[in-house]
Amino acid sequence: MFSGKKIAKAAALLGIGFMASLAQAEDCLQPLKLGWEPSAPYLYLDSQQQMHGLDYEIVAAALSQAGCSIDYLPYEAPWKRQLLWLKQGLLDLAVGASKTAEREQYAWFSQPYRHEAVALFVRRGDAPKYPLNVLAEIAQLPFGKLGIYRGSYYGEDFIKWMAVPAFSAKTFEIGADKQGLEMLLKGRIDGLILDSVSGVEFLRQEGVWGTQVERHPLPMIQTGNIHVMFSKQTTAAQLVERFNQGLLQLQRSGAYAAIMHKYAQ
Repeated sequence: MFSGKKIAKAAALLGIGFMASLAQAEDCLQPLKLGWEPSAPYLYLDSQQQMHGLDYEIVAAALSQAGCSIDYLPYEAPWKRQLLWLKQGLLDLAVGASKTAEREQYAWFSQPYRHEAVALFVRRGDAPKYPLNVLAEIAQLPFGKLGIYRGSYYGEDFIKWMAVPAFSAKTFEIGADKQGLEMLLKGRIDGLILDSVSGVEFLRQEGVWGTQVERHPLPMIQTGNIHVMFSKQTTAAQLVERFNQGLLQLQRSGAYAAIMHKYAQ
């Protein structure tokens, strides 16, 4: 026969298990809302308006392991707006994110799922005009404006450079890649910081890569690890842990490597 204490203990354990299962189910009663903007090969729509991309496939697969699915917005949203909506709880997820102390105030961060670097792009033939060893040297050169993406993180060195008035005065915030490209081609800015991979793909799609725009030989700026952001307004830390476990399962099974290889072609 079980004692009263043993029965009470067993009931308590069953209750804890039930509540944990209930919490897991409640996390994904509805698909998680994802904000996005075109950034091939990370995120993009095909002709049938279906989402594809390295980031999308990895995140969707890891969430599937956690029993969750994604519902991406039916329209594009600039990165800074995605961050605002994440903070307000209007979005559940944002992908391709660098971890910062300011963002950690309103979002949980997953384990990293890839690394990121950005590069300087200039008009074709202009690179020799700007003999740079580090980007900060534009402050001492006859360099006009440098286009930087509003709300983006370019690493700790870049933050330090922005604290120098001579450097920050030469930067100009843009809201979208096409805006930056138009300004570069019209001579309103002399350089543009873009992701080293998706930036080239964007320029190819616009038909200007190698003909009107080139990458400056300046070494790429390593911005660090890339994570998924989960809104603290709409998700729990337990969901992030389940996502991390799902990501680990993808890595162990070889599925992660297969996705990475697919988009490296």
